[in-house]
Amino acid sequence: MPTPCPRNPMTDLLVFHQGALGDFILAFPVLRSLRVCFRRIGAVCRGSFGGLARHLGLIEESFPLEAACFASLYAETPDERARAVMQPYPAVLLFSRSNELERACRSLGRQCVVRIPPWPQDPETRHTTRFLADRILDSPLIPEDRKPAFEKALYAAPLRPRSGRSRRIAMSPGSGGRDKRWPLERFLEAALLLRSRGYSMELVLGPAEGDLEARLRGGLPEGILLRKPPTLIELARLLDSCTGFIGNDSAPGHLAAFLGVPTAVVFGRSDPERWKPFGPSVAVVAAPHGMGEKGLERISAAAVVRRLDRLLEEAAAAGSDSFPQEENMPE
Repeated sequence: MPTPCPRNPMTDLLVFHQGALGDFILAFPVLRSLRVCFRRIGAVCRGSFGGLARHLGLIEESFPLEAACFASLYAETPDERARAVMQPYPAVLLFSRSNELERACRSLGRQCVVRIPPWPQDPETRHTTRFLADRILDSPLIPEDRKPAFEKALYAAPLRPRSGRSRRIAMSPGSGGRDKRWPLERFLEAALLLRSRGYSMELVLGPAEGDLEARLRGGLPEGILLRKPPTLIELARLLDSCTGFIGNDSAPGHLAAFLGVPTAVVFGRSDPERWKPFGPSVAVVAAPHGMGEKGLERISAAAVVRRLDRLLEEAAAAGSDSFPQEENMPE
């Protein structure tokens, strides 16, 4: 029988997240909301991901999922080092589908262990962040009197003053799957369109996108820079300094949206209802259903630039850090 969670809203929480970077970033608004109930939050996640979450003030400490001691949580006898990490935390939240992990955490004597799936599965169509929030709200983690504050924090976003901000736009042409990539040529067309309007354009590549870098070695059009941030923290700093962002369905788009940067994202095979970036200023340009890469090729640079233009106009007019009430609000 699961032990009820402590009712004291100012206790400590340890979060386990085993997902990829984009999935982890989609949980960032939930981590922000959990801070209304917990004094201190730690996370077991991939090492560089934890550094990013600490940098953004979402957690106080992190532990690398790659450490051997955490693999022991799937064995019969958990490692003493894993026990030592968990000992200070009376409450544990697992973004996981693993029964073994839940049993191991309970065997270590935690007062409260809550396990929720890390994302919705078919036929669920809720946005992933909203899905996670709803499952947590239905758990014993959040006292009834703190639920309104949790909900409000979910839709908060950093205030990004527009006056004096440089006219820089970042574009990320990579993604985890090549079938999710808008053609590189379209990115360059969009960059030239925006550059002609006085924007400073920067193409941002990650460490696993050497194929795109090789294609760009022949030279970029004048006025378009190539950037390769060495760490996720440097990527966050770069994105936060920008006026806008254009990218594929990938982690940089999720991070830009979370930071409050007006973000236009091109979607191919993935369902944007579940996977679009979660933030106050987001637009999706989706390929025709069922057409895969051929559908991505049919999306014009002008169409994506128009969507970003609209976001930039709305952001300049609103000057607000709250979510709009229409298309960007998850159902």
